Amino acid sequence: MTCVALCGCVGIDYDHKAAAGLRTASSVAIVRNPDVDDQFLDSLTSWFSSHRLQHRVVDQPPASGWSLAYGASWSWDFAFYLSDVRITANHNGTEAGYATYNVFAGAFSLDMGKWKKDGTVVGELLSRLYGGKPTPQQSSAAALSAADGLGTLLLTSNVAGAAVYVDGAFVGNAPATLKLTAGDHNIRVLTGGELFYEQAIRVMAGSQASLSADK
Repeated sequence: MTCVALCGCVGIDYDHKAAAGLRTASSVAIVRNPDVDDQFLDSLTSWFSSHRLQHRVVDQPPASGWSLAYGASWSWDFAFYLSDVRITANHNGTEAGYATYNVFAGAFSLDMGKWKKDGTVVGELLSRLYGGKPTPQQSSAAALSAADGLGTLLLTSNVAGAAVYVDGAFVGNAPATLKLTAGDHNIRVLTGGELFYEQAIRVMAGSQASLSADK
């Protein structure tokens, strides 16, 4: 009797273009994709939190600042596995980089490589998108040295994604964690190009303050 073993091959393909400037972004908006299971979004936000990177989840892509869009799908082979992913980094509405993951497998493939946890794949892709492991952003006043001459402003707003300007320069979208030089600054917050909040503040080196810019 001749025995024939049925087998298949599996291939895992990565591709990416690192997003120049993403590593220095003060905050990143993650645009929720309603067509993808929220467990993938949870993996994204968990990665950002574990690296202490400022981020927020939004339903619509912001017109300015940094944002991430994503798509993902799963396949079945004795168990579900993540088989296709694309994460895109956009700056001011224009694609600045991407990272993709694709598994192409034979029908009878038992290669364990394709059953990676979603979080593992997300971590690999985001590291590629960032051009390497990102440097954690300091998130507390205790982490700031007064010798740096910087203070931290935690700005929130009831207008999600509102554009924030400091001394006339765009610095990101609300909510945002801003590191500002000691001294006087002018904070302006706009939505749809219209100013709805303006405040003069004074920053002390090594300090941390909160500001609610509500409409």
